[in-house]
Amino acid sequence: MKQLPVYSTIAEAYRFVWENRQDFLLIAFLPIVIGAVAETLLLGVFMPEAPVEPPAEGTPIGPSTPAFPMILSLLVGIVLYVMFSVAWHRILLAQEQTTVGAALRWGPRQMRFLARFAMLALLTAVVALAFGGLAAIGAVAAGGAGPGPLQTFVLMGAVIAVSLVVARLLLILPAAALDEPMKLQDSWRLTEGNSWRMVGISFLPAIPIWFVSLLVTGVLASALRGLSLSGSLSATLIINLVVQLFLFASVAVTVSALSIVYRDFKASSGTTPPVPSQ
Repeated sequence: MKQLPVYSTIAEAYRFVWENRQDFLLIAFLPIVIGAVAETLLLGVFMPEAPVEPPAEGTPIGPSTPAFPMILSLLVGIVLYVMFSVAWHRILLAQEQTTVGAALRWGPRQMRFLARFAMLALLTAVVALAFGGLAAIGAVAAGGAGPGPLQTFVLMGAVIAVSLVVARLLLILPAAALDEPMKLQDSWRLTEGNSWRMVGISFLPAIPIWFVSLLVTGVLASALRGLSLSGSLSATLIINLVVQLFLFASVAVTVSALSIVYRDFKASSGTTPPVPSQ
């Protein structure tokens, strides 16, 4: 049973992103711009201020309701994440010299990756709902009182359970980028004995980048306020561009770490990743 070296894997992921920073900027440029523009339109055009009253019950979701632009922005973000992740997995695992057009196109490979991503999201929701139901039963048993120790314990258990289960299934994503028909049980088998390590690989790589992002955006927001630009569309766009840059940097590092884990686990199991098709 291979023991995953978490910190050396994360360090290798950071080195890979830095050594391939030109490819990162080339591939991430359009997703960063598109994501920033989408967020700016959402905040500055569709939702300039919070609605005074929520929509009436039964009101259909459409372009005039606040939920519509939020859902649209979420869908755009997922599409950009899928295209970038597939391209970045292939750069590391297949040493693919990709172009912007090839990286950002949508085809069967991206659809398979999206399907596996949606499968993991659905599994996360099912496990969370199961524990949420237990918390609700506990609340009823407690006489409908507010959150107590039992409910808090159950909710914490839900977070831990979801993290441990989903983290061990994440290898289906780099496999999808390489067109390999890996099943959930294959990922579960490969990551045996590494549940907590896989959780670390899932969350730890992005934390330093998020911390730096908070510092940089805070300083930038203060500078824009000093220039009397705070709240304007241009200021919102500038901040969103910086946020998206750090967001895709965190995605690149996390995807790199996951690719390294996939490569190493496949090698230790006696199989190597297949030679990907172009």
